[in-house]
Amino acid sequence: MICGIAFIGFLICTFVFAGGVAQFIDLASILVVVILGVLFAIAVDGEVSFVQKFGDGCVRAGWIGTIIGLIVIFGSERFTSFNTAEIGPAAAVCLLTILYGYTFKMLSMILDPEVET
Repeated sequence: MICGIAFIGFLICTFVFAGGVAQFIDLASILVVVILGVLFAIAVDGEVSFVQKFGDGCVRAGWIGTIIGLIVIFGSERFTSFNTAEIGPAAAVCLLTILYGYTFKMLSMILDPEVET
């Protein structure tokens, strides 16, 4: 439990020093990762715990969310008009799903007592 708190604290400090926590928060990206992670954990059979399956599902959901975001960016009018003022922030939000996916995976590894190292 202490490692989990230290991990979250370190992430928050990193976000603050990297320019502010607000740029790392996107509710839609969090929802994509968490909902798909839970659905993956429910749907997959196996002997590993629900928490481990959730973490694995979050990583996969993060990559799926990023691919969907890239398709949306490249298929939009902003991309064809080379409007870099709008493409940059959209690409940053697109990458947040990977960050969330791996963050939940690491937390699931820290918090799950059944993880074998």
